[in-house]
Amino acid sequence: MTHELSDAEKLTFKNATARRREAGIRLGRISFMATTEQVQSFNELWDSWVERWGKNKAVDILLSAMSGIEARVRDQEP
Repeated sequence: MTHELSDAEKLTFKNATARRREAGIRLGRISFMATTEQVQSFNELWDSWVERWGKNKAVDILLSAMSGIEARVRDQEP
């Protein structure tokens, strides 16, 4: 099933692209392998974070949390 974008949707994406270019922001994609249950759990949590903080802030918080966990794990290693 494909979804044809409306003219309004196309304009929204075009404007977002222009704003990112003006701000010097380049987007990338992250992917990882996980079980179906893990993906479902991640998506439920991620959706709540995006709703609460927006996508950019949610990514910042995720990276900050991962960095903190990595530091604690390294501190425990011999």
